[in-house]
Amino acid sequence: MNLRDYALALLSALAFSIFSILGKPFLANIRPELASGLAYLSAGIVLLAFFLFQSRKKPLLPNFGRDTRLLVLSLFIGSMAAPSLFFHGLSLLPATTTAFLSNFEVLFTVVLAALFFHERLKGKVLLPIAVIFLGAVLVTTNGNLNFQMVQVQGAFFVLLGCLFWAIDNNLVRILMQRIELIQMSLVKSFFGGLVLVCGSMIFNFRFNLESTVVFLFLGILLAISIVSYFSAIKSIGAARTISVYSVYSLFGAILAVFFLGETISFTQFFAGLTMLGGVLLLTRS
Repeated sequence: MNLRDYALALLSALAFSIFSILGKPFLANIRPELASGLAYLSAGIVLLAFFLFQSRKKPLLPNFGRDTRLLVLSLFIGSMAAPSLFFHGLSLLPATTTAFLSNFEVLFTVVLAALFFHERLKGKVLLPIAVIFLGAVLVTTNGNLNFQMVQVQGAFFVLLGCLFWAIDNNLVRILMQRIELIQMSLVKSFFGGLVLVCGSMIFNFRFNLESTVVFLFLGILLAISIVSYFSAIKSIGAARTISVYSVYSLFGAILAVFFLGETISFTQFFAGLTMLGGVLLLTRS
């Protein structure tokens, strides 16, 4: 365990921040499911090239055996449902709000780990959980109770996407013990993206040329984020990785201000920092 392992988690957060912020303006011209599919398919192709260059003697698709069903479930939840829902929310909310709400992925991951892996939750975790919830309400409504329904819908999609990613985080913990990291990431990204793109063609979703090219290109950043994230989990564990990765919310908010011209009120800024503090407390409880 060294600084390089922590740098991987930081790189993953930065890469995904750039990926989501640069992609947001183009969601106006393309369905979120198709955007997710294009990005994940592109990421899968990048990972395939990396695998072939690095591991020429290893089979591309080994017999996953008893892990096949779990891998397919992880593929559906983490590479299809979660990003599609997240992009739906991102298309409805400011990128700054979406970035801060993404802290819920940490909360959901910890709670699910306690439920299904019998990891003990101490009583003191109730405080950071309450802090994260309070911050989420303030970030979404900006302290104004007369909020619009689109804010509620957007927040719902983002939180549901975070829940699905949290489920996938816990599934990946099992799979990484028996499947090589690069092969797992490759299969999940490539086939998840392929199914989404094929489904979009079947349902006759509109392919906007500019948006299609952008999301295919952004798939490179997604590939970097995926491999860095899972590599960090393998090296320093899920708790430390998620703790470092939570700075994604700050990266995302800062990038949204500089690249998208969004503004953050003092209430939202304070709420965002409060959520980040809650996340750090939670991962150390």
